[in-house]
Amino acid sequence: AGKTMQALAALAVVLHRGASALIVCPAGCRAMWAHEIERWLPRLTPRDITIVRSSLDAPAPPPAKPPRVVVISFQMLERLRELDVDGPFTFDAVVVDEAHAMGVSVGRPEVEAEAPRTKRILALVKRARALALLLSGTPTFSKPLSLFPLVDALARGGEDDGLNWLPARRVAERRLQFCRHFCGARRYYGGRRGAAAAHGTALP
Repeated sequence: AGKTMQALAALAVVLHRGASALIVCPAGCRAMWAHEIERWLPRLTPRDITIVRSSLDAPAPPPAKPPRVVVISFQMLERLRELDVDGPFTFDAVVVDEAHAMGVSVGRPEVEAEAPRTKRILALVKRARALALLLSGTPTFSKPLSLFPLVDALARGGEDDGLNWLPARRVAERRLQFCRHFCGARRYYGGRRGAAAAHGTALP
């Protein structure tokens, strides 16, 4: 797929500099990612790629040498604390394939309503020091606001990072900026923290 090739091109740059990468994808795509990495990034050997199919495949924590590339499914990432947000590994690059499958809820947009899986993965995305990619070729049929946590994780939401997509400091203010820019929101409903009303069409 085109998005896979684009992600591999970006990964080639950071891996050439000695970086480590975490690829999170559906379970059925793990072997495909390993195959494509071996095919298009010949400097990496099979020993450099760790496919996590069970807890037995989890890489050894420091001081052991960390793997160059770890490929893991959404479900397995939830089970392994070693690769969790509070685990011993910090990946320079994080790629999430089929990112729309993370399950973001927008039932109450004024509350942080992301699924636990989403919060965990997006925390790793925010910690990526060299590269963060969220891949999806599937259009969203939900409310556009359901994509806010994904965009916010990439934008970092802070002026210190030099990104101005969502420059506000507070999450509620960044959510409102997102609604105004992408969802055509024109009104602001008060409340304990306030929530944006998302009117209009889907993302362009």
